[in-house]
Amino acid sequence: MVGGLASGHLHDAVRDAPSKVTVWAPKARADFDLDRWQIRFRRATRHGVLSLRRTTVEVTLLDIADETTENDAVSAVARALAKGLTTPERVLKQLEATPGVRHRAVLRELCGQAGRGIESALEWRFHTEVLLRHGLPIPERQVQRMAGRADAYYREYNLIIELDGMRDHADGSQDMLRDNDNAVHHDGRTLRFGWNGVMYESCRAAGQVASLLWKGGWPDLPSRCARCVPAR
Repeated sequence: MVGGLASGHLHDAVRDAPSKVTVWAPKARADFDLDRWQIRFRRATRHGVLSLRRTTVEVTLLDIADETTENDAVSAVARALAKGLTTPERVLKQLEATPGVRHRAVLRELCGQAGRGIESALEWRFHTEVLLRHGLPIPERQVQRMAGRADAYYREYNLIIELDGMRDHADGSQDMLRDNDNAVHHDGRTLRFGWNGVMYESCRAAGQVASLLWKGGWPDLPSRCARCVPAR
């Protein structure tokens, strides 16, 4: 029975097919390689679903959490919830029934945000590192507009946020941050962020969001987090 990331890919909770395929078997089996695939057996009896037998969506997601980074785990759970492959209640029920799952607190918090439009790990990080950490208002998410769908939209302040997970290298993120500085200076209405901008320059990103919110009429002030540069 297929498990882990391979099962996640079969369920469509994981976009890209992994090179390592985890197979659950009731008896010990020898691992082997087949072309670019690494077949790795784990001994246990598991309940399988669908024609190419695989672990259930909920079990699969928790197995992925155990064997990957926090971002990968969040990405799989967010994608599964956004696609309707499972529900927050079912994931939480499986989480409570499974002791020792890695990233437990983050997954529980993510399930609590389900239905609010968070569909990727980058969107989750933007929510936690940029918005919540700096006391910024929560936008509408996945808003369909005439020009296309906006990842986040402050309708009252006419500000669009676009999150680009594909341009996740440092140079690309720096380009976006520089473009955002220009947008702030020229009263632009769209800000774009990538992985490095959200993860490693979240305070700068928060400042850019706050600046355009102010220009749109937001009456409050952002909070300073522990990583923010002290005001001079």
